[in-house]
Amino acid sequence: MAVETVFTWVDGQPQNQIEIADRALQYGDGFFTTMLVSGNRLFNWSAHWRRLQSSAERLGFATLDEVQALSLLRPVLQKAVELRPTQPFCVLKIIVSRGAGGIGYQPPAEAVGRVIIQLMPHPLFRTENELRAPLPPIDAMICQTQAGIQPQLAGMKHLNRLENVLARAELAASAPPFFGEGIMLNADEEVISGTQSNVFVIQGQTMLTPPLTRCGVEGTTRYQLQFLAKHLGLVWQEQRLTLQHLQDAPALFFSNAVRGIMPVQHLVHNGVNVATYEVEAVVQIQQAWSDWQNDNALEVAL
Repeated sequence: MAVETVFTWVDGQPQNQIEIADRALQYGDGFFTTMLVSGNRLFNWSAHWRRLQSSAERLGFATLDEVQALSLLRPVLQKAVELRPTQPFCVLKIIVSRGAGGIGYQPPAEAVGRVIIQLMPHPLFRTENELRAPLPPIDAMICQTQAGIQPQLAGMKHLNRLENVLARAELAASAPPFFGEGIMLNADEEVISGTQSNVFVIQGQTMLTPPLTRCGVEGTTRYQLQFLAKHLGLVWQEQRLTLQHLQDAPALFFSNAVRGIMPVQHLVHNGVNVATYEVEAVVQIQQAWSDWQNDNALEVAL
């Protein structure tokens, strides 16, 4: 992606630089969320706002104000409206830093936070119809990079994402066929997530997903799926999953705020195909999610 296609605002002002003393750069001291937008419509905003509020509280940041946050988003969404004729869907990323200050790791007593917002083209959806069309199935691999166990940070999308960076590098370096996603385990060989997604197993009428109390990120799509599952006649259940669970499952999929629901066709471990899944079992979930987020998008007045 060319640099010029990414638009950046810092504390509401168009710019693409921050001071070198910012704690986001120095220590990864902050958090972020990445969402789908179309013009001035924010998809699944309630879950993204919940994530931002929760992260601020858990890290001891100042309480966030939704009215102020939406005010910062207005010039960004205005740009998305201008881009809409050629780019109907964009990706909007909000980064919240603790700002500069403090002595080493110790944060300042009264930190002045910083909000960085970026707008960029969507990597997949280029037309209106593509949002509602089911994504083709992908193949997935088991990554060697582990998800670190740290209950104090579990579930949060903080700025320290090196594990995910290394896992994505594994995908890029893997031999053909191309893998659309990789699965990360923890040191106890529990299935935790994809490299940039949450992972789900469909077993009968039950939607199983790993608990995220010790590691992993609680995705915004994952959060909403627990409510949507009931409307689909599925039972939502958090359960410890192992590789054997994945190999025995009839259906497997990933969820991601930008890409939506991603069905898996094959699972590969150490270069060997260990499972082939029923893709049709996920199509209904794909469609229901696309419809839900389209029907419940927040339209921001500009």
